[in-house]
Amino acid sequence: MDRGRPAPARRRRRTSACISGFKGDIRKAGASPANKWFYETWDTEAETWRVQSGLGADALPDAPCLYTSFPSLKDPLHDPGPEERHTGEVVTFVPWDRFEQWVDTRWKKRGASYDEMKAALTEKMLEQFFRHMPGLRGMLDVAELSTPLSTHNFTRPMEGSIYGIEPTPERFACRWLRPRSPVRNRVLRGRRGGDRRRHRRDDGCSPAVAAIAGRDAVSPQRRD
Repeated sequence: MDRGRPAPARRRRRTSACISGFKGDIRKAGASPANKWFYETWDTEAETWRVQSGLGADALPDAPCLYTSFPSLKDPLHDPGPEERHTGEVVTFVPWDRFEQWVDTRWKKRGASYDEMKAALTEKMLEQFFRHMPGLRGMLDVAELSTPLSTHNFTRPMEGSIYGIEPTPERFACRWLRPRSPVRNRVLRGRRGGDRRRHRRDDGCSPAVAAIAGRDAVSPQRRD
């Protein structure tokens, strides 16, 4: 293993997200500030939706899983107004190679075949979502689908991926992914620096603090 080379990034997740707007009391339909995961299979290794272009919504299989969230319900300052406007998102995982053929096209000008695929995916995702939360069907006001090409266009990650670097032994052995930088007294913060033991989803500062203090800054926070 070459510790001097950047860690390879493999099997990173690519998503399609249906960003939605609702009108009405979505809480009565089962929405809440909590995230929800809906699984269609007991296969814990199945997460990628095997989509392909040229298929209508009726011909597409169900996505193995859907993640749903209602951001407006998480915001205590959100004012839904008299029409009770709320936001929601439905997310699933898709393969990059199904979208790669349009990678050199421009945003909003990717062509009819891409638009048709997006329309089919949107219809299928929403239909699957409403099977789990049927009370929201009549409250849907607007929906827009993003794909890995959306992520690629705006943030330029590897192949439209999200969630950062794959947690492999190669990644944790890479000396370039550490809180201490080559610049003296310069320490980097972020959840991708440090080792697995120090990684906390809600705290990107702990590895940097540990590097400065010269000790584990997370263990004292743990409770039995």
